[in-house]
Amino acid sequence: MLNIGKTYFVRKNNNTRLCADITMDNRMITLWYSVKTEQEKYLALGKADAFVLAILPLAMREKHNIVCEDVISERLYYQLTSNYIPTFAYAGTFYNEIEIKADVTNEKYPNENAVGTGFSAGVDSLYTIMKYNGKTEYPLTHIAVFNSGFFEGNDYDKGFQNACEMATKFANEQKLKTVFLNTNFNEVLPERFLDVYSFRNVSCALALQGLFSKFLLSSGSDAGNFKIDFHNSADFDLLTVAHVNTESLAFYSSGSEVTRIQKIEALTNYKPSYKWLHPCFHTSVGQMNCGHCKKDCRDQAVLFALGKLDLYKNVYDIEDFKKHFAERLAVLKVHCDVHFYADAWKLLEEKNVKIPEKTYTYEKQFKIAMKNLKKKNITD
Repeated sequence: MLNIGKTYFVRKNNNTRLCADITMDNRMITLWYSVKTEQEKYLALGKADAFVLAILPLAMREKHNIVCEDVISERLYYQLTSNYIPTFAYAGTFYNEIEIKADVTNEKYPNENAVGTGFSAGVDSLYTIMKYNGKTEYPLTHIAVFNSGFFEGNDYDKGFQNACEMATKFANEQKLKTVFLNTNFNEVLPERFLDVYSFRNVSCALALQGLFSKFLLSSGSDAGNFKIDFHNSADFDLLTVAHVNTESLAFYSSGSEVTRIQKIEALTNYKPSYKWLHPCFHTSVGQMNCGHCKKDCRDQAVLFALGKLDLYKNVYDIEDFKKHFAERLAVLKVHCDVHFYADAWKLLEEKNVKIPEKTYTYEKQFKIAMKNLKKKNITD
């Protein structure tokens, strides 16, 4: 059994933490979400919703029923127990069916009626902002930075703070408001980020039910590639957003209706992307993309095939890409077992981009290197 205790506030150094003590297997952890104290009214005190979503993957993996001392939103409870959890149990052996035991409430949590989305400056993030920052049915009011586990290593606080600073600059340019939520997920829930990041992002939004009435989850995968992949939670975002709503907060998937290539093509008509686009995991938002990681190689190749790469001279070293064109395409080619990369390679072929012969030589060398590295990791 996994017990989620009552939520409470801890105030320190102009920050307020929404906390709950979680007990499992005779050990206790304290999970928290933190905002600036002037924004503590946004934190959903007295509700277990956010904590349930944060701990749900662990509970399903280890087959622990969840008991909540605080109430859970009735709509969320019904969706999780009637459909979401049973679907995972049916789909494979990675997650197990569990029970959630809690008192439920159908009362709306009072909020500011804000419409939010996460900000990373990646393709998915900027596409959502481009689409909803204007005259739409749900015009965007806030961008959020959630420290849900993406920022790792000894400098993860520095990475989070840098992302908040860049988001503030972007928001000022686009006349949007900001909210920044820190957590201790990485300290108390040592999980592979890609496995659980959709759960965690939803959890962070649920912690802010005093602010949001709608939250746009920028999908990292398109609907055509929907699958329950336990090692990439973005692949089932459409399932997630349909089952995590409460009486006061509705989630919507943004970007699942188009492919990544279509998103990039749309962004080429969105001038803020020329300054802000940052898909790279190896440098911080506001810095130049590294240009040679697999994500950068893929997105630069797409922009090149579309004839739009030169628009992004402020975020990519265009001359470096052209100088090392054969190697960059080889990085793309060796990852074509993943549809994002295969689609980019197909676009190059459709646009009749001439592939240097050296690309195939580099491809063979990279595959050998990757195979040797995999062997080393297995034997070490």
